[in-house]
Amino acid sequence: MRGTFQNEPLTDFSLEANRKKMEEAIREFSSTFGKEYDCFIGGKPVRFQETFVSRNPSKPSEIVGVFPKARNEDAEKALLAAEKAFESWKRVPAKERADLLFLAADGMRERRFLHNASMVLEAGKTWPEADGDTAEAIDFLEFYGREALRYAGEQPVTPFPGERPELRYIPLGVGLVIPPWNFPLAILCGMTSAAIAAGNTVVLKPSSETPVIGALFNDLMRSVGVPDGVLNFITGPGAVGGDYLVRHPRTRFISFTGSKEVGLGVIEKAGKAAPGQIWIKRVVAEMGGKDAIVVDSEADLDAAAAAVSASSRRPVRPRRARSGSSASSPRWGERTRSWSIRKPISTPRPPPSPRPHSASKARNAPRARARSSSPACTTRSSKSSSRSSERSKSAIRATSRTRWGRS
Repeated sequence: MRGTFQNEPLTDFSLEANRKKMEEAIREFSSTFGKEYDCFIGGKPVRFQETFVSRNPSKPSEIVGVFPKARNEDAEKALLAAEKAFESWKRVPAKERADLLFLAADGMRERRFLHNASMVLEAGKTWPEADGDTAEAIDFLEFYGREALRYAGEQPVTPFPGERPELRYIPLGVGLVIPPWNFPLAILCGMTSAAIAAGNTVVLKPSSETPVIGALFNDLMRSVGVPDGVLNFITGPGAVGGDYLVRHPRTRFISFTGSKEVGLGVIEKAGKAAPGQIWIKRVVAEMGGKDAIVVDSEADLDAAAAAVSASSRRPVRPRRARSGSSASSPRWGERTRSWSIRKPISTPRPPPSPRPHSASKARNAPRARARSSSPACTTRSSKSSSRSSERSKSAIRATSRTRWGRS
């Protein structure tokens, strides 16, 4: 048994041993600059005629890696390889799928500083930001492995006299995963591992800004024994994933994180049935958004001020604080005096819609900010009653994902 899920601890870089490990990883990763990488289709390494380079954003003269530039026909091969592998992968027991994710989590822990270094040098992250990204990726592997086991177990159903109801979750098919550059490992890993854990196969096209980080993840998944064709890794321009594969009739679902403009385009293209398409595509699109941080009277003010200062949030002027509350504390004022205060945006709110009596409650997610992930499963409900031989299939989102919310 794997035990109860717990968030992966962050690395303490105030310790000299950890700093030395990080410095060594940066030297190791830097020694690979200029390396030519492969795409992987059906488990086989492939290269194409055209290539593009990934550069160190902190020193653009440094070429981090050289990658094949996939064309539409190459993307087609990747999708067909995923479709072929799906026929066997969908029948693999959930425990075997979960065990692969647990092995990948252990492998990522062993290579943690190398993954950190790749994000420092290819994505321009600071050491703590890169380490938080890796920690969240480990969380996703651990969390979705457990979720695969939970969804494979007995599910609650509504009893009815004369019927024997049964609810099962089944995989959808081939999914297209399009992650962003700003969380190049965590979000990429989360969307991909959720789909694989649920029994789907994946065509993964990382951001053209951070393909080496995606290649390291692909190597990790191959090293733990993910079967050929279950994860297909292609690199190239956004049009290959965001246009051709989104429109493809054999693409079953799309998991996208990026800008609002591109995300709305993905939703629009996926919503139009292509010739030969036999299902409605599922889309999970996480686009630009804003979060809020609320500091209440019971908070640790020093920790809260430090965390908010280190985050990307823009403070707004608080309401008048009651005497003795956290906002009126001198310590809070000292720590936040340098903040650039923005006026809150006033937006008219529509009247609340009626709520059903049996509204479902969201489950706890592994991080502070919940986000949806791959639409990895559909439900199948069967009954022995003559008047209801088969219930309609309904979609679910595999689980909730979260961006690391720790300071």
